[in-house]
Amino acid sequence: MLSRWNFFVGLSLIILSLWGLFARNPWWEQYYFAFAWIGWVFFVDALAFGRWKTSLFSRLGYRVLALFILSVPFWLLYSLLNLHLGLWTTSHACASFVGDFFYGASHSAVLPGILVTLNFFLPDVSPLMPDQTLSLRAARIWVFFGIASFLLALGAGRLFFPLIFCFLALLLDPINYFGGRPSLLFALQKRRWRPLLLFCLSALVIGLFWESLNGVTGGGWSYRLPYFNFDDVFAMPLLGLLGYIPFAASAFAFVIWFESLLSPGSLLDAGKKIT
Repeated sequence: MLSRWNFFVGLSLIILSLWGLFARNPWWEQYYFAFAWIGWVFFVDALAFGRWKTSLFSRLGYRVLALFILSVPFWLLYSLLNLHLGLWTTSHACASFVGDFFYGASHSAVLPGILVTLNFFLPDVSPLMPDQTLSLRAARIWVFFGIASFLLALGAGRLFFPLIFCFLALLLDPINYFGGRPSLLFALQKRRWRPLLLFCLSALVIGLFWESLNGVTGGGWSYRLPYFNFDDVFAMPLLGLLGYIPFAASAFAFVIWFESLLSPGSLLDAGKKIT
């Protein structure tokens, strides 16, 4: 059922953004990312619905807006951390209301983009649902690793900067496991490789799409990693591209954890509904 309206909206936004880039329109070169990224969310959600007859949008309806809103503070956290680490810079204009609006719009689609892509590859999250409870002692150990990763990344970023993309997953995924909610740690413990591999694949697909947009203009985001600066994929160093896997794991754990703060039946009710 690819005739759903979001398929045409998404594809139109992607084509429009690419047209503006290849036409060398200065306005589009500044703001294309918001159109392309939001277009990806609609487009992939439609593909997922065509493949599985269910999707993120069809299950959440208007409540999917919560993911767009939640995505802003999620990305803001990484933007603030990057001010300290200096792993990337952006040439996108943000010194005006229009610039701020489109910059915020593009990053409001980070969480929805990750989740709709995961939903395309892994519509059934039941393999990630614990059939046992993580012990409190084990949960505390993993949370300690998450806090330690955060402190190491901030205190010795030149050596431990990759941990900045891992710490939220290490911190929040065990909490989700302890609470009986979808957990990648549980799947890893049970050696459920297929859902884990599909999760990694979805993260790499997101990374390739993101960096292909960045590579089209030869700018937008520039990366200055302390090491791993070789064999670029578009503008991203090859090994840096693998960072999308822990980043997606952190995004997934963050959403599952956030919805656990809400009462049953609320806008992001139960992990099964969002993946």
